[in-house]
This record gives sequence, structure tokens and C-alpha cells, in this order.
Amino acid sequence: MRADTTPPGWEQEVLDAWLARLRSGFPDASRPFLAGESDPFENPIGACLDEAGRGVIAHLAGRARLEEIDAALDRLARLLAVQNRDPEIALRPVLDLRRVLAGRVLARAAGDPEDLAARVDGVVLRLFALWSRAREALHEARVRAERRRVASLLRHLAEADDSGPVVPSMEGESP
Repeated sequence: MRADTTPPGWEQEVLDAWLARLRSGFPDASRPFLAGESDPFENPIGACLDEAGRGVIAHLAGRARLEEIDAALDRLARLLAVQNRDPEIALRPVLDLRRVLAGRVLARAAGDPEDLAARVDGVVLRLFALWSRAREALHEARVRAERRRVASLLRHLAEADDSGPVVPSMEGESP
């Protein structure tokens, strides 16, 4: 799925509204930059939001399978996970996708509205699974860092004390 394709009609309307909701989770001062700067090197967060938004809209329109947008959803899930918010706050903009589609858009959308709703559910569930996995990976990284810090402190204590206690080895631990 290429991020530079512009969705037609209802899709552009939904994309714009949903990207605005995704950006609403960021500080007010950064929102114009996130929306305006398109260079992924200058604005990686805005590029991530845009790529995920376009992929989700392509999926909802039936132009892409969920598996085809998985990489973009994974990047979005990682971005949402590092913000260290509760799931109901972190994933609120994603859950708001239904509200964005409601009423005027569902009536004009191509295809069966129930099929569209099922696609939204698929996106939400997939993103939640990816977000959960990203949060778990962050937690594991923090635990490993803390273990390394404690082991380093114990080594320094042992070096300071001539009769130094045996310092537990980090070898053999799971990553």
C-alpha cells in the first residue's frame, strides 16, 4: 500500500477527520506541524499517522486486506504504546473511527454498511493486539535495563569492598 495515493470522495473526508482525531492525542502546539510537514525524516510521527490512516481507509474501502496494512498498523501501535497512556486513552482515536464513519459517510460509502463496520472492528482488534504486544515489549525492555542497572551497582559495590560478595551473573537470563 503506497502512502501517496489520494482516496476519492468519502474516503478523503474520513481520512481527514480521522487523522485530526489521531493528532488530537498530541500537544496543541505540535498538531499543525504533524499535519503540515510531509517529509518522513522531518516529521516521522506525522508520516506514521498518515501512512496508517491511508492504509486503514484503503482497507475500509476494500482496496487493501488487513494483512497488507499490518506494517503501518504496527508502526502506529508502537507510536501509541510509547506514549505510556492507558489503553482507553491511547486507543480512543482508533475507536473513534466508527464515529467518523457514522451517518453521512456510511450512507455514501461503497458497499454494505455492515461489512464496513466489520472492517472497522477488524482494524480496532488488530491494532489493540499490536499495541498490547508493543507495550509488553517496552515493559520487558525496561525490566532488562533495570536488571542491568542493578547488576552494575552490585559490581561497583563488589569492587569497592575487598571481600566482595559474589555478584549474580546476567548470563542465561531470558532477553
